[in-house]
Amino acid sequence: MAFQRVPNTAEISVIYELCGFQLQNTYHAYSVTGYVQADLDFLAAQIDTVPVTGMLADQSDHLDYIRTDVQGLDAENDLKSSNNNHAGPGSVNVWAMPNQVSFCVAKLSGYSGRTARGRVYVIGIPSSYTLHTDGTTNLITSAARAAYEGHVDAFRTTIESIGIWDAVIVSRYHNGSKRAEATTIKWTTTTSNSNKLATMRRRTV
Repeated sequence: MAFQRVPNTAEISVIYELCGFQLQNTYHAYSVTGYVQADLDFLAAQIDTVPVTGMLADQSDHLDYIRTDVQGLDAENDLKSSNNNHAGPGSVNVWAMPNQVSFCVAKLSGYSGRTARGRVYVIGIPSSYTLHTDGTTNLITSAARAAYEGHVDAFRTTIESIGIWDAVIVSRYHNGSKRAEATTIKWTTTTSNSNKLATMRRRTV
């Protein structure tokens, strides 16, 4: 895909491995003053702490958090950083749901429209977190839903706590057409629509 500039913005890739395949969740951070290498290094180091203090507590131990990669998006050949100081497995000792089975958490901006919201597809959901009362495993428990919302929001609050960064949602398209430059909008709240599990087809193996 041809490069598309996202001004003053860094992409954060949180990399996991499940069943021998690498998977990721993606977040974005915007700095009104721009960034230098030290800013990306510190951002990667801070985000690297978030899985081990949060999300991994509610992920299967068959999943491993591998590292956090940060890539500047302001220029085609931009700065990057990586950190894996807190790499390790999930904490729940049961089998994970298949790679493509996810729980969708919404990143909201307070504005309407598809370009004003984003999604995070949670990886490594323990099979014990599903409800069986309807004869299926299509739903997770209310406790799991609340936990995943909180864990995703921890990435937002960590980005915001650094000082120079705003957690943002990136919009690359408008009315079906690719923008000349992507735009960003501040990510303000985190929620989910229901307890229902979702499918991330790109993760099918």
